[in-house]
Amino acid sequence: MLHSANYNLETEYDVKDILRLLPKTLEYRSGKARFRDNVTPLWIACHNDKIGLPTIEFLLKSGANPNSTIYVIQRTTKVIQDVKNNLSNERYEAILALFQKYGLESID
Repeated sequence: MLHSANYNLETEYDVKDILRLLPKTLEYRSGKARFRDNVTPLWIACHNDKIGLPTIEFLLKSGANPNSTIYVIQRTTKVIQDVKNNLSNERYEAILALFQKYGLESID
């Protein structure tokens, strides 16, 4: 799980301002993380336990795709599947409910 010591309400406002001013940032797919490529802002938010569910919901409401994929060791994997495999069950269940609310087609 990713950690950010400095994520706070001011940072959340900055995220919202960035998306308001530059909505295409939700489509960014060039991020990299351990053994992962094409990491999206949604993936980052889900995996950072300092980022609350309201921010994840804001990303989804703003157009982040709940069916998006990343590459894990060069294999296509849905963001929600990677969340399931790497986060606590409690956080996964909460994120899954949000993804389903915003159009998740399937977990596979």
